[in-house]
Amino acid sequence: MIQLAAVAIKMGATKEDFDRTVAVHPTMAEEIVLMKQPVRSH
Repeated sequence: MIQLAAVAIKMGATKEDFDRTVAVHPTMAEEIVLMKQPVRSH
C-alpha cells in the first residue's frame, strides 16, 4: 500500500486528494470484485 501512496505523491497528489478518496477494506474489496449483474427470476 505504501508504494501506491508513494506513486500518487510523486505524481503530485496532495493531502486534499487523499481526503477525497474512499477507503475500501480488503474484505469489502473482495465483495466488490465478486459483484454480478442482478438476475430477474420473477
